[in-house]
Amino acid sequence: IALAAMCMSQGAVSPGLARFAEIWPQYNAHIALINTLPSLIAIPASLLSGRLADKGILTYKQLAIIGMIIATVGGVAPMVLFGSFPVLLICRACFGMGLGLFQPVANSVILLIVPGERARHYMSISSAASNMGGILFQTVGGLLCDVSPRLSFATYFICGISALVILFCLPNPPRAVSLPKHTGKAEPMGYRVFGWATLNLFFSGCFFIMTNIISMVVINNDLGTAADAALALSLFTLGGFAGSVLSSHVFRLLRVFTLTFACLLPAAGYTIMIFSNSMLPIYIGAFIFGIGFGCWNPTLQTFGGRSVPASCTSTALSLIMCFAGVGNFLSAYFVNFLSQFFPPWDRFGFAVGVTI
Repeated sequence: IALAAMCMSQGAVSPGLARFAEIWPQYNAHIALINTLPSLIAIPASLLSGRLADKGILTYKQLAIIGMIIATVGGVAPMVLFGSFPVLLICRACFGMGLGLFQPVANSVILLIVPGERARHYMSISSAASNMGGILFQTVGGLLCDVSPRLSFATYFICGISALVILFCLPNPPRAVSLPKHTGKAEPMGYRVFGWATLNLFFSGCFFIMTNIISMVVINNDLGTAADAALALSLFTLGGFAGSVLSSHVFRLLRVFTLTFACLLPAAGYTIMIFSNSMLPIYIGAFIFGIGFGCWNPTLQTFGGRSVPASCTSTALSLIMCFAGVGNFLSAYFVNFLSQFFPPWDRFGFAVGVTI
């Protein structure tokens, strides 16, 4: 739980993106990189983490602790090095490297030590913990940003506390090895996991569209402050917590249609936010979106993790997270590209999200 709670920690800076744009107007076209760059850097780090774990070079606990230390240093450093936008991006890249190292560990441990259908229940708990951590980071980050944008990065001191819990509590599952009797070679991972990863790319990109522009929609339309945007994001993660808790029950009812249900809820949430003229509809839309997000993550990761041999579990989950990182990073540029063909509208990203 302590590890999963850190997996959405990059959202601490999302409520302050509009404030950062005021500080560095010359970098306005690239300001979303503060939020999306960690996802890009996490891609190779996640793949590296999965391979190191599956090959037995480092234990899951070692990967988690190393990643947490790097993320803490990279997350807190902008408090001191806040004056330069390029230096800030270097710090965010360092944070993304740590994030990529520890993100795949929590769910890999669950799938390797929890048998059968019980794993789906524990994956739901892990996703719920991730969303609760997201609420904490977004709320604290938004409140600190209202005091000073520099202070929003102090939120990452929480990662250091989590690292101590992981040091003493995280179990190391036995390394899973899958060797066919006649060849002596490890079973291949197969191609099905790439289908699950591609689905996660589109869904994660859809989610990051909201985190990238909600602060600007709220502040530019005089609907509220950075703290109000943080509250909207916190309600999203609260919805994610509710969706995670309910996901195993939803799966028992809908089975293969669970992911379809999880996609319809974000579309409904975005639609509500498009027509909002106050914070209340934005809060409601974000919460509904979050329920879909909470149902999506544990279900898709369970499907993806179970679609490969046990010896490839960490690599498969790393791949799924890498594709999500690609979607996260490209989301802002994709929306900016499409917006060139339409009249200016600050909620255009929400319309793109509905379509996706």
